[in-house]
Amino acid sequence: MKTLTSRLLCAMALAVPLCTWAQDTETEPNNDIASADPITLGTAMIGDMGGPPCASGTSDDYFRLDLLSDGRLTINTLADNSSAGSSTVRVDVYNSVGSQITWFTHPTGPQGSPTSANTTVDCVSKGLYYLRIQRGNTGLCYTYAMTLTLTAPLFADD
Repeated sequence: MKTLTSRLLCAMALAVPLCTWAQDTETEPNNDIASADPITLGTAMIGDMGGPPCASGTSDDYFRLDLLSDGRLTINTLADNSSAGSSTVRVDVYNSVGSQITWFTHPTGPQGSPTSANTTVDCVSKGLYYLRIQRGNTGLCYTYAMTLTLTAPLFADD
């Protein structure tokens, strides 16, 4: 786990200029909406999920995002898994009452070679949202960094 995290952090440092790089680490339990960790725009949330060598256990990870303005939400993942091949993680987006808005999958690289992917959710309104990241293969450990950014809408009421 320590080696995976170190490699992931190194890859992130190369991908993002140091002057803009901030990070936080998920805490357990964050296994459902009620125990979701807060996530901040522009701050990479570092975490893992899965069996050994993952340290935090096999549960999905949930995050709480409080948007103060409308816009386009971009969700970036930089992730690898404990195998020699690629896999995927799934990200679900929920509204403030826990109803799913959308979901998508992002690729993960093999151990030590994280893969970066972006998805944009258009026309999100200010308010409370939840995100869940889950494993594509329950037999693997996944290490990830998830970063959220918000782009202002083109028009005031987008």
